[in-house]
Amino acid sequence: MRTPVAANPDVALFTGIIIDTAMCLPCIAKKAGAPTEQVNALLRSISANLRLAVAIRQCAACLETKTTFGINTNGHPRDAE
Repeated sequence: MRTPVAANPDVALFTGIIIDTAMCLPCIAKKAGAPTEQVNALLRSISANLRLAVAIRQCAACLETKTTFGINTNGHPRDAE
C-alpha cells in the first residue's frame, strides 16, 4: 500500500529541492542524501499531485544536459545560473 503524499515527510524535502529549478535525478538524490530509487519513487508520487516538469535540459546543480525534474510555480523552471 502506498503512503499518501501528504503523510510522507520526505515529500516536503524533495519538493523544496526542485521547486522553480531543474535538476537531474542523481543531483536531487545527492542534495537530499537519499538513494536514487527513493527519489524516483517520490517523484512519481509527487507527480500525481503537482505539476512536475520533466525535460532534457541543463541540470542546475551539475550543469550537464540530461533529463531534469522540477516543480513549476511560475510556468517554467528557472534556468541554471
